[in-house]
Amino acid sequence: MKFNRTLFPFLALWPVFAAVSASADVPDQTQGVLRISGQEFIAGSLADSSRNDTVAWQHPDFAAPFEFPTDKLLGLSFPVPDDVRAAEGTHCFELVGGDRLYGTIVGIDQGSIKLQGKEWGSITIDRLAVRRVYQWLGGDSVRFIGPGKLANWTVQDDDPDRKKVDGKEGEADDDSDPALGWSDRGGELQTGNSLTSIYRDVGLSRRTRVDIELAWDVEPQFALAFGVFETKPMPSAAKAFRLEVWDGELVAVWESEASADVVSLGSITSMQKQVTLSIEIDQQTHDAEIRSEQGEVIGRLSFDAPANFPPRPGIWMQSLGGAVTLRSLRVIQVASTRPSSSATQNDRSLDQAFLKDDESVSGTWTSVSEEGWLFVETESEYLLDPESVRQVDLGQPSDDPTEHEPDTEAGQLDKLVPEKPDSAVVLVTHAGIRLTGRLLSVSEGRVRFKPNIFEEPMGVPVSKIRSLGFSGLDMARPAIVPGTCRLQSSATKVHGKLVAAETPDSITPIRFMPSNGSAANMLPSFAGSLVYREPPIESPAKPKVRQVRVQPVRPLGAFLGVVQRTFGNNGAKSSTSPRAIHLRTGEIVPGSILTFDAVGVTISSTATSQSRLRHDQLLAVQMEAGQSLPEIDERRLQRLLTVPRVSKKNPPTHLIVARNGDVMRGRIKRIDRDTIEVESRLETVQLERSVVSIILWLHSDADEAMDGQKTKGFQVRANLRNGNRMSFVPVRMNDETLVGTSEYLGQCEVNFRDLDSLLIGDAISESTSDEPFAAWRLSDAPEPILLDDAGGSSPGVSSPLVGTKAPDFVLDQLDGRTFQLSNERGKVVVLDFWATWCGPCLQAMPQIDEAVSEFSSDDVVLVAVNLQEAAGPIRQTLKRLELDPTVALDIDGVAASRYQADAIPQTVVIDREGTITHLFVGGGPKLGDQLKEAIKSTIEKKP
Repeated sequence: MKFNRTLFPFLALWPVFAAVSASADVPDQTQGVLRISGQEFIAGSLADSSRNDTVAWQHPDFAAPFEFPTDKLLGLSFPVPDDVRAAEGTHCFELVGGDRLYGTIVGIDQGSIKLQGKEWGSITIDRLAVRRVYQWLGGDSVRFIGPGKLANWTVQDDDPDRKKVDGKEGEADDDSDPALGWSDRGGELQTGNSLTSIYRDVGLSRRTRVDIELAWDVEPQFALAFGVFETKPMPSAAKAFRLEVWDGELVAVWESEASADVVSLGSITSMQKQVTLSIEIDQQTHDAEIRSEQGEVIGRLSFDAPANFPPRPGIWMQSLGGAVTLRSLRVIQVASTRPSSSATQNDRSLDQAFLKDDESVSGTWTSVSEEGWLFVETESEYLLDPESVRQVDLGQPSDDPTEHEPDTEAGQLDKLVPEKPDSAVVLVTHAGIRLTGRLLSVSEGRVRFKPNIFEEPMGVPVSKIRSLGFSGLDMARPAIVPGTCRLQSSATKVHGKLVAAETPDSITPIRFMPSNGSAANMLPSFAGSLVYREPPIESPAKPKVRQVRVQPVRPLGAFLGVVQRTFGNNGAKSSTSPRAIHLRTGEIVPGSILTFDAVGVTISSTATSQSRLRHDQLLAVQMEAGQSLPEIDERRLQRLLTVPRVSKKNPPTHLIVARNGDVMRGRIKRIDRDTIEVESRLETVQLERSVVSIILWLHSDADEAMDGQKTKGFQVRANLRNGNRMSFVPVRMNDETLVGTSEYLGQCEVNFRDLDSLLIGDAISESTSDEPFAAWRLSDAPEPILLDDAGGSSPGVSSPLVGTKAPDFVLDQLDGRTFQLSNERGKVVVLDFWATWCGPCLQAMPQIDEAVSEFSSDDVVLVAVNLQEAAGPIRQTLKRLELDPTVALDIDGVAASRYQADAIPQTVVIDREGTITHLFVGGGPKLGDQLKEAIKSTIEKKP
């Protein structure tokens, strides 16, 4: 066959696309993703660019587009629209290099094929550029185009040891599920979690073709199964056709209980972190053929399996490690089985027509007419009905490049596919068209594109583009080096640096330049961060709570009695960080307190021009370098942060931590160079300043006005390497420093080399959970409820505490001694929780006293546990009632909380072994008799 190489101009294609774009306003473009490398990406949309091989990418929160050369990029993609339709045409034309066109065959001769299509008009292409033609029927056989929104997939957590969020499983939103790790980014589904999977019914039939594109970051581990059931995706995947990674190889595998077949599709490292495959699967015969992006057969599977195997409609993908992305997915129903392996062994230089009855014809396809398609062999001719032809593979020259002469057909084919596609761009539309060429420009919502196989450029509306793939190589994980940083937000992660710029009033002074790209100024709407160095995993200033066995509650009065001794035993500790002042708005600045008064403090700091701070602005001050809070058991922590009822009008305002770890609660009255004066329990204590490590300002739950309060206007928070933080409104910037102003700190200046990270916009308020000392907040002890009646069908035994061990406690007594419950083992103990302001309590106390008095004091002990009151009112009330019980002072209400005494009066009976036998809530006329019976039965109770 003599080859007449004539490349007919692609003239019709340009005006048709141009007409489509000019007929309407430029459409609103859905936000997509620009991929710079496997780990770097930028959300946004295509912007106008007049330079060849250049992408201008508009991030929604930057004032101007970032511009990149295409050879420094991996690609860009956009979500598939909900109303997407497959390309129109009777046939699909697969071209060299994996390109695809759709239309109707108008004519064919020795050197070219002429196509006609509603979208394309009339075009003529080189015959050697076509690898095969198959029936398309207007896309009626397309079952699915996606992957589509993550919300339309079933997300499954396959790790039985991982906790579910809110107890829910298999749910995800459009953006991400923090438990399962899948995200929807620019129409691509990705995850970095292991043992998490997604499933969707995509309409797989018995014979299906699946076009799929996968990408990954580090070496992936995943299983992707075709033909699974929704009700049992994992078990059914074991018998489905699968793609998996075995020892660094991407393999296709299909197996049953009795048989299996597996084939390697290539090494993961050779695929440059992405792969595009076309797979034809027959679920009935268990046959599969896998083709590469260029259309070459790279693997076949076939094995014997049960004949009545029902087709399964779903796709299931499980991540087992690494980061994997499902970029695109298209499912097409196939009318017949793929060509048999015996049929494909014929001379590859001949055209081969595969018919619907599984017959085939070899020869030269010479003409197309109303009578049919004519195939000519050496001595035979075949006139075929086009509707009976399922597929035609056009003859191709040898793959051996040493056999190619410049003027041969193979040599001409080489010219159609450049050897080094350094500037090659692969354009894929939502409808399925795929063309390789060069990006010329982007203007007014159209991409001007020059395909390799045509002489004239074409114009494609941006709204029709699914993706643009570039030839830039995936770079290794970028290291953050001095002067560079990582810009990141919910849909952006890219390395670069801050550069100086003149700043208009309408935008911020922060100008970011990504690696290999141009710079742009950030808009005030941006929320994210610039990471210069990874932050510490855990802040040492958070309260460290130890889980402990039941500990006695130590009275603060006893603590104050030895305060000078405990605060005096302080060995020096090594300095690891500077002294710092912590504000409630999240700032941490180096500095120290000079003076203290009723309004605030005077400070000395090298980081701010501010010298005065109010008490409501302060969270903590580290008095010495390298100090952190001691570990505190959970019950003691609860006590330190609980304000008793009697102190609500005059709550403690400070927590003072000694260098040896001792803790004291009170109200600071004065600080000077040498001493700190503290009032606690109406006593005034003088502490040496040198023994104090940390002072915390105790703010209540109700006083949240200052917490996380943002400076007015666009702001940033500089997290410095020495642990300090400053939030301010940026004013100006150069290549080394950022300068701004703060309502509380005055003028601030940070050097980029001193930064761990720079939080920007709303990302500042989202980081409040990591702020040091934020967990130290006062809460009021609950007000007990007054109850009059302790009746019921089973008095005293309905409480869930009955039958449990009585919580131990240690409290000061009214007479100055100490009461500890565990010291009363061997006796029956009656606890009466009461208060002087509780009328029902005062009515019940004489009944309780009388009931207990009928038993020997060697057998029964009565302790009246007073809730959060001072000694004076208690003595006056007891004198009026003419009662003299043992009174324990529950100053902070902690003992009452252990016994769930949120309603009083409450009377508890405890046996000799320390187990609660009865619990009465309320008083009433029957309480005395009920309590007698309870005590009697408790005494008679056998151990």
